[in-house]
Amino acid sequence: MELVEVEMSRTLIGEFLLLSPALPIRKLILASLSEHVVDTVFETVDYALGRPSSSTRGRSLSRHSEHSKFLKFVTDVISKAEVKVPALLVTLVYIERAKPHIQIALEQWANERVFLGALILANKVCDSLYVIPRFVSHLPLQYLNDSTLKNVHWALCTGVFGKRDIG
Repeated sequence: MELVEVEMSRTLIGEFLLLSPALPIRKLILASLSEHVVDTVFETVDYALGRPSSSTRGRSLSRHSEHSKFLKFVTDVISKAEVKVPALLVTLVYIERAKPHIQIALEQWANERVFLGALILANKVCDSLYVIPRFVSHLPLQYLNDSTLKNVHWALCTGVFGKRDIG
């Protein structure tokens, strides 16, 4: 598997440490990775739609709002699905590799679809590292063939897509 250079924002991590020194390092890494995932998805979708890439600093106010909403979506899905760092790193690899090949016909929910597609696939690849999430832990083990989430569970994690949208 190819390694991906992930730029960890020292400023972002430093700000988190100043705000809450008791915050576990895993949460700091996930926060930084989430930001990087969001930027990578925006860059990939912009490329697929033939738009000029929007950098983090040069973003318009409406684009900043869209970025904030999508970051909330990403962090919610990561939290609800209990996504681990290796799966996020693999997600970044998949998004980067797909960038020149993605063709987006419908702009609506494009960022969410690109992110979820890569994350679901990455989660399946990294499934041996996962623990069954809380909201399916009450099910008997014979109904769970592996520790990866089913489409219905991904739909619950997103809060916006239905089971048919995921599958």
